[in-house]
Amino acid sequence: QMRLDEIKDERMVYQRCKSMVAALEALDAFHMHAHIVDNVVCQVSAFLKDTRLFRSRMLNYMLVGSSGTGKTSLASAIGDVFAHAGIFVGNQLVVAGRAELVASYEGQTVARTRNFLTSNLDNGVIFIDEAYGITPWQQGRAEGYGSEAATAMVEFMTKYCGLYCIIVAGYETPMRRYFLTTNDGMSRRFPHKLALTDMVP
Repeated sequence: QMRLDEIKDERMVYQRCKSMVAALEALDAFHMHAHIVDNVVCQVSAFLKDTRLFRSRMLNYMLVGSSGTGKTSLASAIGDVFAHAGIFVGNQLVVAGRAELVASYEGQTVARTRNFLTSNLDNGVIFIDEAYGITPWQQGRAEGYGSEAATAMVEFMTKYCGLYCIIVAGYETPMRRYFLTTNDGMSRRFPHKLALTDMVP
């Protein structure tokens, strides 16, 4: 019986390794963004070497680039790699925007943002395209609703460090000007700020 259990464990480990390698090989489709692929591989390597140390790190990404550079596809591929490496329970790409995070009335946005993020904690990667749409600015400062959403996001990212991955994407200038500056702690919560290269024929 013990030998049978060992064989089952070996098969399970083999299948996990096989699926992780397949997910990593799928990143080859993004070889023109080699610096991003290398970053993802380094994150998986760090996790496999020491899961406890890895859980103390922020794993969030900010992808900036022109329209059509494959930000959504790349976010999905990153989530797939992380899931098959065992970093997350699920391997879904949860797409979010202003509608999922910002409430209709001021004072309700913090709870709405917090509930959305915590309810998707085990699903995989949360992807927010054009994240500056959540935090528009009016008269030289962040809009109240967007500011509340940013505060709730920073609180969530601090509390559940190492247990999730949020990927935000958009054009570089508005991402830096209108999203990162909405909350003093936002920029530090996205340690992996990476630019996507424009596609060429």
